[in-house]
Amino acid sequence: MFKACAICIYTGPAVDPPLELFRGLREFGNQYHASTWQELEGWLHGRKSGLVVADLDAPDIFEVLQRICKKVPACKIIGFGNPADPRMIIQANRLGCSQFVAKPVDMRELHTVVEQVLELLPASLSL
Repeated sequence: MFKACAICIYTGPAVDPPLELFRGLREFGNQYHASTWQELEGWLHGRKSGLVVADLDAPDIFEVLQRICKKVPACKIIGFGNPADPRMIIQANRLGCSQFVAKPVDMRELHTVVEQVLELLPASLSL
């Protein structure tokens, strides 16, 4: 049995919701798609925790990662993006992204990473 957790998939502007990510993560809890900081901030409002799965190729991603950590420090972040850019991965890690999954996203890998990250959430913070 998995811990249940609210999950937001952040893709940045002008990107359709990645339906394969939604299908692959539905067993972990309620999901929401955000394509702007304002949408993501609305989702984060009032939360003590949660999980953001963020597209590291989004144009505003570093600013968004900083804002997530400032607004909800206990929020866990998993990034997905281009594995050919190690500087991007290192910078995302410094800004709170604890795990990385390469594009194209392998759903089994993402599933395993989500399980690992949710194990780090205290029971009092999971939903």
